[in-house]
Amino acid sequence: MQNGDTALLWAAWNGHVEAVAMLLDRGADPEIRDKDGQSALDRCRSDTCKSALLGAERLQRWHRRRLLVTWLH
Repeated sequence: MQNGDTALLWAAWNGHVEAVAMLLDRGADPEIRDKDGQSALDRCRSDTCKSALLGAERLQRWHRRRLLVTWLH
């Protein structure tokens, strides 16, 4: 990777939807941004890639809220 890109950012930019899905399944953070402020979602060129990332972001937000609620109680 060049310029500090993560594997997820690179896969999204290059249209490797299967790699995007695999990286997300293994815990890649879809909210990380590159040096220009672009996220993997910004770099996606296909609707399939965007759908995979949007689903992952929703799931991560749900898990974070669940952890916070568990921690607070």
